[in-house]
Amino acid sequence: MERGTGVRNVLIGPTAVPFALFALGLVAAAVSDLRGRRIPNLVVAPLLAGGLAYQAVLRGWAGAGHALLGAVLGIAILFVPFAARMIGGGDVKLLGAIGAWLGPSPMGWVTLWTAALCGVLVVLLLARHRELRAQVATNMTAALLTRAVPAIEARPRAQTVPIGAALAAAAIWVALGQEAFPHA
Repeated sequence: MERGTGVRNVLIGPTAVPFALFALGLVAAAVSDLRGRRIPNLVVAPLLAGGLAYQAVLRGWAGAGHALLGAVLGIAILFVPFAARMIGGGDVKLLGAIGAWLGPSPMGWVTLWTAALCGVLVVLLLARHRELRAQVATNMTAALLTRAVPAIEARPRAQTVPIGAALAAAAIWVALGQEAFPHA
């Protein structure tokens, strides 16, 4: 396949409407996360159901199983940070919904791109919040000197990373850039 043909097929071909629904759901999740650092179930549940339905229509029971495996993998990837109270449940459910649409294979790439985008968001947050920079410097110094992770107090929402927004951007990037969006 010539380079770039897959992107054209996703945006113009028979997958254009399903991809638009996928992207619209991700944009809604990203906007919600950016505004209030929350991703409501009213956004994630239809996105998950849409992914399961799309895969089932596309490939029958095998597609439904593929979507379910992708969803479970997405949830599993973020379960430990969620259990450690490092991220919110909406982020976990969003990656599960992304997995339902894309299946398990591209989930590693979605996770890696999300991590890279979160790094950029951290730099932007540190540039914007002087007191956050000071707290991070203090915590890093304490961690280096004591070789232990210091207890970190809860931060105001404006000083937290909108992981859902990074997940949404990464999923769209991977679906288009790596031609990972399912098609017949």
